[in-house]
Order: sequence, then structure tokens, then C-alpha cells
Amino acid sequence: MDVAIDLIKPSPYQPRLFFDTDDLKGEIERDGLLSALVVRKRGEYYELIDGERRLRVLKELGWNRVPLVEIEVDDRTARRSVFKVNKIRENYTVEEEARYYKKLADEGMAFFEIGKELNVDDQWVLAHLNVFKFPDDVQKAVWDGRFISVTHIRRLESTIGRNMDEARAAAREIIDRKLSTRDLEKILADRDKEADEQRLEAAKGALPEVVGTLETAEDYDKAAKALKEKGKRM
Repeated sequence: MDVAIDLIKPSPYQPRLFFDTDDLKGEIERDGLLSALVVRKRGEYYELIDGERRLRVLKELGWNRVPLVEIEVDDRTARRSVFKVNKIRENYTVEEEARYYKKLADEGMAFFEIGKELNVDDQWVLAHLNVFKFPDDVQKAVWDGRFISVTHIRRLESTIGRNMDEARAAAREIIDRKLSTRDLEKILADRDKEADEQRLEAAKGALPEVVGTLETAEDYDKAAKALKEKGKRM
């Protein structure tokens, strides 16, 4: 069917932030529109499922009516379909992917729900969402791929959960020193080892009477907790 082009609206679930239409415009000028836009009916208008670049080009070329294929889908299916068909044609930029996950998270979806719905690893979703916990200049460096990536942010997940100030400092260090993810992993492992040693020494000082029977930081933690509970009952 053909409908007036003004009755077609972009999908609210469109992840794309950037649309390159130059090549497509030349193709449509030369060959015409080879495939109809896919839409769903929404009251008095039609909402795009597939074809936003084509719609933009057709408007530029002054088309008044556009051929459509109408399908009946719920919001969840529409959201999943828009994400999938766009990704098949061209991978999203890091920023597009991250901002899309954030949009869904802001609407109340947990990171694992987003991953399940879009068939994306949920820890990968979480890493993209964690980018927004950093200052704007760090975010921009991630979007631009300038010495820091989502993979770096993923490696910082435990640090982010423990101490955000420490995570921000680590991000700056990654950028300033141009650290690879392997470099970062080694640094974090060394720091965790040092923290464990400090925790062990602190526990030894707190438990002088039983120190000879304990071997690891975890042993000291358990003993400290047991003594703390015992103290509460006395």
C-alpha cells in the first residue's frame, strides 16, 4: 500500500544517532525505491520498524507517497526488531549502543533484562551502562576509542562497585598512560594482592590471641566476624 509520507514517523526505539544517506540517495535517484518501508499502525500514523534512512532520503527527494508493508507487533517485538535489523545492516557505534541501553535502563529495564531481550551478553550491556558513571571527557574518549574502550570499563567493573573515585582515577590512568586491557588487568591484580596483604595485616592486629591458627585474609575475616557477633551477645 502507498501512504502519504507525512503519516510516517521514526521509531522511538531507533538506536541510530548518525545516518549516512549519501550513497543511498544516489541509488534511489538512479533505481527508485527497491523495497518498501516496514511499519506498524499507531493510531492515525505509521511507526517505522525498518527504513529510516530510506524515509530520510525520500523526504529529501520530495516524495509525497511511500510504499509500505504493515505488520502487527507489540512494543517489545518492535523494539527488538528495530535493534536487530539496524545492526544487521551496519554495526552500531559504541555511543549508539550505550545510549540505547541507557534509554531502556531509564525506562526501568535491568541490564540483564536488556541483554535477554536483545540477545546481547548482559555483562556487555552493563559495561556500556557503566560508561555513564564517568565524567563527560572520559565518556567522549570511550566513544572516540581514544586510549580507552568499553572493554577497559568492563575490566573495571569490580572497582566501580567498590569505589567509584578509584574507578575514575583508574580511567584517567588508562588514558594518560595508554594502557592496554592486559596492562590494566595486571595493575588491578597487583593492587588487589596488595589490598589483601594490608587486610591480612590489619586482621592480625585485631586478633592477636588466635593469629597462630589463621592463614589467609579470608580466615581472618571470618574470625573477626565471629568475634564481632560474640561481642554483640555479651
